[in-house]
Amino acid sequence: KLYDKLGPGRPIFIGLCLQLIGIVWLPLEALSAAPVIVLIGYAFIMLGTGFSMGNIMTSGQAQLHQEQTTAGNAIFNTLQQFAGALGTAVVSLIMALAQAGSTSAHNTAIGSQHAFGFLLLLTLVGDVAIFFGLRRRRGETTGK
Repeated sequence: KLYDKLGPGRPIFIGLCLQLIGIVWLPLEALSAAPVIVLIGYAFIMLGTGFSMGNIMTSGQAQLHQEQTTAGNAIFNTLQQFAGALGTAVVSLIMALAQAGSTSAHNTAIGSQHAFGFLLLLTLVGDVAIFFGLRRRRGETTGK
């Protein structure tokens, strides 16, 4: 409903901001926080993902001809699954490298910090790409 009422930009921007708040929150609070504090950070990330992902897919599929929407949906879902698997593998590698040769909780915490840094970098790259993609699309629809 928000997409129909506001267009793709605002709901996507709100979702990306919520994700960014969560991904910044977690490394700042995760080492010393109670589980409920970690849950709040995770909730921001998932709320942002839910808020933006559907709108991103709808906006992307709006660029396709009607007969291409089924293939477009399959491509979105395949890329989402692949990105999730690749992200899990890279974050696991970062954690494993930090824990190598030690069983201390401190090394696990350090690995978590590095993993969150990597995820923050990916979030920022994605946010910039989406910002410019929406901006380009807006220019195409307004003729600017």
